[in-house]
Amino acid sequence: MPPGLSRFGIIRELVTQLYRIAVEDEWISDPRRRALIRREPVLIAAHAAATERAIIEAREFIAAYLGVNPDDFGLRVFIGAVGGAMSTIAQGDAENPHGDGGLDELLRAVDLLECGLPVGS
Repeated sequence: MPPGLSRFGIIRELVTQLYRIAVEDEWISDPRRRALIRREPVLIAAHAAATERAIIEAREFIAAYLGVNPDDFGLRVFIGAVGGAMSTIAQGDAENPHGDGGLDELLRAVDLLECGLPVGS
């Protein structure tokens, strides 16, 4: 991670890198696989657990980068807001998770968070 990024800069960098990895991996980006994960109860539970682990790891990484405690209330709220936004955008296009506007929409969501969540723009 390049030094000196803001917390939103870190998120943009992570989202971009992870998105590119997912797009290049046919297994990760397979819409049939994603649909199955959303349909089968045991896979839903496993996906939720993996997502929770990823959120904790991201919080710890960002805390270390920013030099704050991983349990900092502001950081926890920030990670929750970002995670919720990313999840909502990613699930909004389940049939075409990496199609038109995928990364652009994720980064637009980060921009909206950074601007204080203006609505109607």
